[in-house]
Amino acid sequence: MTTKTHAEKIYNLQIEKNVYPGKGLAHACGQTIFVHGAVAGEVITARIIKTTRKFAEAIPVEITSASPNRINVDCPVALSPSEKCTCEMNYCPGCSYRHVDYNHEIAIKQSHFISFLTQNIKDFSADLCGKPVPSPSCNFYRNKIVLHTAKGNEYYYLGYYGPDNKKIICIKECPLAMRCINEKIKHIYDNRRTFFKDVSLPLRVVLRASGNDSVIVWKGTKPVTETIINETISSGTIKVPAGSFFQVNPPLLNLLLSEFAGNIHTHNIDTAVDIYGGVGIFGLTAALNGAKRIIISDVDKTAIKYANINASSFGIQNITTIASSAEQLTKKFLNNVKKETTLLILDPPRSGLSQKVIKAILANPPFFICYISCAPDTLGRDLSILTKSHYEIISARLFDMFPRTPYFESMSWLKLKERSITVTVK
Repeated sequence: MTTKTHAEKIYNLQIEKNVYPGKGLAHACGQTIFVHGAVAGEVITARIIKTTRKFAEAIPVEITSASPNRINVDCPVALSPSEKCTCEMNYCPGCSYRHVDYNHEIAIKQSHFISFLTQNIKDFSADLCGKPVPSPSCNFYRNKIVLHTAKGNEYYYLGYYGPDNKKIICIKECPLAMRCINEKIKHIYDNRRTFFKDVSLPLRVVLRASGNDSVIVWKGTKPVTETIINETISSGTIKVPAGSFFQVNPPLLNLLLSEFAGNIHTHNIDTAVDIYGGVGIFGLTAALNGAKRIIISDVDKTAIKYANINASSFGIQNITTIASSAEQLTKKFLNNVKKETTLLILDPPRSGLSQKVIKAILANPPFFICYISCAPDTLGRDLSILTKSHYEIISARLFDMFPRTPYFESMSWLKLKERSITVTVK
């Protein structure tokens, strides 16, 4: 699809609603226009910055009639309405809702969550969605950020990719990152001659908070040496390899784990199979709340090693840990458990479940599924398949793991229907 820039096209637009992920929807001259940095109900003057055969994208030049839910933008590199905005889109696109009151941001995300479920799942009732859980803080919550390096006229600098995924937008601090991470960014700039000595571009720089206001920094994908972080969750302290996956918003994670633990008690879970288990936070929480047998698997061998270490530190003995793909584990273990009291825990990457995993689930369906997702589009797709055959949704809830961005976490619980239908997964 050919994309063209049209910086000379300016329209007066009525923003009809906010759509996922984080844009305002408008129409003009028979064209659908997605507007960055807009709020539903506003009248704005916007400049077209990109067009395709199906839609256009725009940025606001002036807010003619502002929404009562609009607030001042408090980040120097976030998008802010200005006549200086150009087709270069020279801003950081990460915080799609930095211009929106946080309570309204939560309401927007809840509407998107419900919309994805109702569009994908036949006869889904919005009443199954609990009240959304906001983050305890909408700033300074991230325990990890990934920056990229570019060279200016004289010095190297760090930043995020701009909307074109090519230009790197220089940042001196990030309002999403924990304060200790911002202090470390300042330290890097103060010592840039040493830090950037003999580097080659492109260069990826990872900053990971590690407790007691200390920060681990590494260049590239993984730390050169195995560095272990002590993370505090609701059940106690666990060990996490710095390069392994862990949720970026620990206080919100604890709220999610608390609800997860309550469901383990409510549904009298005997066996929990966690096929994207990482260092074991969900499997261990299940064990500490009554589950008698735990199986944890992940492709990250280092994470699985520490899942076992974490289990030992809690005195959990009824656990099996396996470094294996989700596809292999699902097929192997769901065929050898007591299905009536078994919970399958799914916390896949943003791409959702593979067809092989779904086929394995439908071939040997456990009684309960807990699906934790950071992508409502792939969640809706996967739940559509599962609910067409064996399962019904008993609850779904949004947890705002990523304030100020268009993304969020959710937890959905499913159980077997009394009568199931066979569905072919292609």
